[in-house]
Amino acid sequence: MCILTVLNAYSCWYIVEHTVFTFDGNKLTVSGKFVSRNKSEIQYSRMASVGITRSILDRMLGVSTLTFNVNSGVNSSAPDATLCIEREEAERLRTYLNGVIFGMRQEDAPLQETADDARMPDAGVHRESLVKVTNREIIVHSFLSQSSPQLLLALALIVWGAWSALSESVSGGDIALYLFVLEEVIPIVSVCCRYYNYRIERAGDTVVVEYGMFTQKTVSFRENKVNSVRMRSPAFARALGLCTLEAEVVGTANGNGDDAVPLLCPMKKREDVLALLEKALPGFASQAGTVPQPKAGKHICILYWSVAAALFAAAAGISWYLLDDSEYSMLALPAAAVLLLSAAGSAAYGLCAAGLRAFASDGSIFVFVTGGFDRSETRFNYDKVQSVDILAGPMERRNGVCRCSVRMLSARGFSTVTSGRFSEEDLRAVPGTVMARILDGRYDWRRYS
Repeated sequence: MCILTVLNAYSCWYIVEHTVFTFDGNKLTVSGKFVSRNKSEIQYSRMASVGITRSILDRMLGVSTLTFNVNSGVNSSAPDATLCIEREEAERLRTYLNGVIFGMRQEDAPLQETADDARMPDAGVHRESLVKVTNREIIVHSFLSQSSPQLLLALALIVWGAWSALSESVSGGDIALYLFVLEEVIPIVSVCCRYYNYRIERAGDTVVVEYGMFTQKTVSFRENKVNSVRMRSPAFARALGLCTLEAEVVGTANGNGDDAVPLLCPMKKREDVLALLEKALPGFASQAGTVPQPKAGKHICILYWSVAAALFAAAAGISWYLLDDSEYSMLALPAAAVLLLSAAGSAAYGLCAAGLRAFASDGSIFVFVTGGFDRSETRFNYDKVQSVDILAGPMERRNGVCRCSVRMLSARGFSTVTSGRFSEEDLRAVPGTVMARILDGRYDWRRYS
């Protein structure tokens, strides 16, 4: 074991010692050797962002970790290169590279300070945050941002633990407590620590987000790199008129899946979130009103979920019949209860989804409102759509409705969002508009390069 530990430590030291970062006039070159020699080049013009992370250990040692990301769907969940150097040098290097990436420097400009550096994102100049977010609101966000199934699971674990403590006939209280800590307490504390001291600002057309209690992170991206934005409202938060705002941006990942989608606004009133959207990403601030599903679409949605509810109810009856007189009779009541609750949940979800889902379009962006108990409003940029599928089963075709599935580049590779059921004419306008913008010149690739 000691030999393996020494070999592992030596391997890590050897890799770090023989990895060289070279910043040329227009590209970053990373070369290294271990078993084999490798060399990769990243053009400054292809970089989407240069992120910065300071963990507790980084701050103790006076260093910062830079992450270099390329605007690509390949390997988008992790940075293309990572460099740990002294904090002052990291700030200077990042300011220089951001100047090149965001068009405020020439690629062959010298690596030295200029008068324009103070106007660049993350240049050490703290501008006023676009929205005021207190740490108390971050705590509220950590509770209310959870999905409805997760909250229901937490409630069930609390009931299980309390019942076990009050009744000797029910066991497993320790297991319930362990699962509650694992599924509820740890995620809440993690979110609080991650988004502590949250702030967001905009410099030119670049959005800068900073947050972190123990590990401080700074994420920056240009508006033209945003593929879509999502306003998310879990059921309990929606009852209070609250929602969050997230952006789907390729090229901001730092290897941590929780930070793959930048949070632009924690839980706040919907009007406050819309006001922030107009300031941070005005291109996604659509004024078009949403159109609810037609009656045919609502009826089909309710029918499908009613079938699911009937299957759960039938399974409950069968499980009770088979288990009641068997040696596993003690499982008959819990199994039937879980299946009946699933049946009731399916029926309720179908009713909620039928009335919730909506669609809107204003020529430059289009909007899908999806979900059932939890509401999700996704705003897409027509020019960033990768593919569109029109889906229609026998019931949909007979009633003249269909669904639209949109696929876009994501920090996790690809993301797919499927709409509710609307008239075929309305949804076929989505791929039609995408092609029309290409043919008539409204789509200009230079705007997104």
